[in-house]
Amino acid sequence: MTISWENPGRVLPNPLPRTNPRGFSRERQRLFAVAAVLLAGCAAVPSDAPPPAWTSRAIPEARGELKTLPDGKRQAVRYPGWTTADFSAFPTYAYTDSRLAPPVQQAALPAGLTGDAKRGRALFLSRAKGPCTGCHLVPGDDVWPAGSVGPDLSAIGSRNLTDQYLYTQIHDPRVVFPKTTMPPWGATAALTPQEIVDLVAYLQTLGGPVAPERDADRNPFTRRRPTGFGDNLDPTNNPGVVLAEEAERTWTARGPAGKACADCHAGGIDAAMKGVAARYPRFVKSYRRVMSIEDFLTVHGPETTGRALPMEGDDNVQLATRVKMASNGLPFAVDLVSPEARAARRPSTAGWGSATTRAPTATRRKRVRTSSSAVGFSAT
Repeated sequence: MTISWENPGRVLPNPLPRTNPRGFSRERQRLFAVAAVLLAGCAAVPSDAPPPAWTSRAIPEARGELKTLPDGKRQAVRYPGWTTADFSAFPTYAYTDSRLAPPVQQAALPAGLTGDAKRGRALFLSRAKGPCTGCHLVPGDDVWPAGSVGPDLSAIGSRNLTDQYLYTQIHDPRVVFPKTTMPPWGATAALTPQEIVDLVAYLQTLGGPVAPERDADRNPFTRRRPTGFGDNLDPTNNPGVVLAEEAERTWTARGPAGKACADCHAGGIDAAMKGVAARYPRFVKSYRRVMSIEDFLTVHGPETTGRALPMEGDDNVQLATRVKMASNGLPFAVDLVSPEARAARRPSTAGWGSATTRAPTATRRKRVRTSSSAVGFSAT
């Protein structure tokens, strides 16, 4: 019997086979035609198609996932003690996130609001809101740890800056410094106008001269180096090296697939991985994205050995560090000029980390003349 192409539910009696000069029946010709169309469709897939979906092997706390509570609120899955607030409304650098960065906002100092310096200082130190001390140093024995990523604000009040200027710097510093890495606290509504006014009031109280530090370790500019600090590859100074060396067991142990890293990379980890870390991060064609060594191990390990190496897991971190140690002292050779590298570094015009920055397929490498004294584990 034959199934009707027009009505699959209708069964037709088998007709006598009609053949062409080559001996193919009409039904077989039709099947060949369908196969040709399918093959043509496959051949027409553009080379810049989105990369195939892949499953993250990172531990739950590192995936940025959210769970829905019985009351309907969403809560972030984070490490113990970390905030579980839902920050999904903010743009990210993910390839799939095409949301634009908040536009630059020029805001005037609100009329009718009075700043409270005491509230401002509490907010400056609040871990739930930042804290500002993560990047800026201010006086106080309770300011611990104090950061030095941003300017030292210990005597900013003596600079005679206007309240409007300080308000702008906190509300949206991109108005004055377009390339700043400081978040636009007001433009993103992370801080309210009242909170910003309180911070301004506090900063205006910080006059000079700055009192001498009673605890040198509080200030990152005067912090003492640990006694005996020296070679960060010396286990007596850096116990982390011991953990990295123990990763050689993972290197030689066979996983569920019956293979070990050493089976494909012969000669020992130092010889097989020499120079590898100096070329990362890099665009990996098989995964069609820029990857770190940790990211590569997360997907490559299970595919070859069957062993799970979740991102930020102990086995992943230790093995990645051991791989990096094999390149200590070698010059960096990170690809900066290939089409993939240029595409990855090019700022997106559609959003933060838009898919429009996805790299093409050809590759080329340029050696960077930069010496690295310790590509591997750092003690700081």
